[in-house]
Amino acid sequence: LSYAKSQLANKNALPTSGKILLSFAEADKSHTLKLAKGLEDLGFDIYTTEGTSKFYEKNNIKTSLVHKINEGRPNIVDMLTNNEFTLVMNTISDSESKTDSMIIRRAVLKNNTPYITTVSAGLASIEAIKYIKNNKALMPKSIQEYEKDLKG
Repeated sequence: LSYAKSQLANKNALPTSGKILLSFAEADKSHTLKLAKGLEDLGFDIYTTEGTSKFYEKNNIKTSLVHKINEGRPNIVDMLTNNEFTLVMNTISDSESKTDSMIIRRAVLKNNTPYITTVSAGLASIEAIKYIKNNKALMPKSIQEYEKDLKG
């Protein structure tokens, strides 16, 4: 709940459905299986770049392939511009991915798409999304409402 609220407060509200882009550095991929499975279980459509796609295919996680910026069109930025992604999770390792990541960050900010850059934040996001889906809202309460709830 706290993580979900923190993201909402930072204008990075977590989605409960839609297409999610996952693109991870090679060193991070083995740590993302739980994350991808959690998103799959929550009913998201998972899109991945080629390397991440191959890794998930070997681990029986269904994804759709999306082109990196220099691999043709439509690519990640095209899909972001068209508001096709409801969330982007991306980690980087080399200079090419840093350049791509900078372009992706600009598109994410321009289109107000939630963006996550660490595996641990991705895992926290899954738990937060589960909470949101099960509780239907993140409505703030006044102190008096909390006090009333405590008194029963």
